[in-house]
Amino acid sequence: MAFNFVLGAVGLRSLDDVPTGTVQEAGCDDCIIGLVKDRVCFNFTRDATSLDEAIGSAIASLRNAGVSAYLESVGFSGTTAEQIHAALSKYSADEPPTDSSATHF
Repeated sequence: MAFNFVLGAVGLRSLDDVPTGTVQEAGCDDCIIGLVKDRVCFNFTRDATSLDEAIGSAIASLRNAGVSAYLESVGFSGTTAEQIHAALSKYSADEPPTDSSATHF
C-alpha cells in the first residue's frame, strides 16, 4: 500500500542545502523536495506494509544521506486515525528542531 507523508529536514533552510543526488541514491526517489514555511520538506509517497514501516524507512534513508528529519504531516488516504496518531506520537517533534544539534529521529 502507498502511504503519503511529509518529513521536515533538521537544519536545512534552502533547497541549495539539500544533497539531492545523495538523497536519491539513499532510496528517496519516491519524494518531492520543496520548501514549506522556510523549511526543507520531503513529500513522500512510499509503498510499505504499514505506515510505521513507510515513515521509518524514509527517515532511515534520509539519515543515510546525511539528513536528519522529523514527521510534519500524514495523508489520510488509506490511513486510519489510529495509525496517524501512532505515527505522530513516534516520529514528530513538539516544535521543529532548529539546527542539526537538536534531538532528531
